[in-house]
Amino acid sequence: MNTDIHEPSGSEASSFAEVLRLREENARLRSLLTSHNIQIPESERPTGEAMQISRSATEGLRLGVATANQRIALFRSLFRGREDVYAIRWENSDGRAGYMPKADRDWKSYLNAKEQDRKKIDRQTRSYRPITDDVVRGHLVGEQTIGIYPLLENESCWLLAADFDKKTWQEDSAAFLAVCHELNVPAALERSRSGKGGHV
Repeated sequence: MNTDIHEPSGSEASSFAEVLRLREENARLRSLLTSHNIQIPESERPTGEAMQISRSATEGLRLGVATANQRIALFRSLFRGREDVYAIRWENSDGRAGYMPKADRDWKSYLNAKEQDRKKIDRQTRSYRPITDDVVRGHLVGEQTIGIYPLLENESCWLLAADFDKKTWQEDSAAFLAVCHELNVPAALERSRSGKGGHV
């Protein structure tokens, strides 16, 4: 019996997360077909072995026994947006805060331009940084706070977010989650930064 533990590479972990995501999506779609009395062709039905692998791998991630690379891959599969750009959070000394795209700028061209041309020069010369596993790792360990751009360039997206606040945010988000689960729509709840609301 081979007892060697294999630490997956970044591409293996990314592939692993994508396989899990696709299997869960297939299970959700099969469930929708069944609930509407639409027959699934025999060749499209999952084998018991494939279903068991997916279940055990997902359970391993939920139990916290996943490797760092698997956690990063899981995070990237849940919070998926544009790959060519991401946002970083900024905060001023006066308490104002927000997000802006992480970009490299040609400061020489910017500073040499006339005041009225600087915005145009900045737009023409800046290059956005792509989101990478290292960027996500930094976010997860608290080195920086990042954001994603969910709307892709073809105007499609991988996720939707619903914002709940006011006094009844907990009850409202719980009801929303219950409907999602009833309809087999994958959903998760996170607490907002302020602690006074949540996002599904």
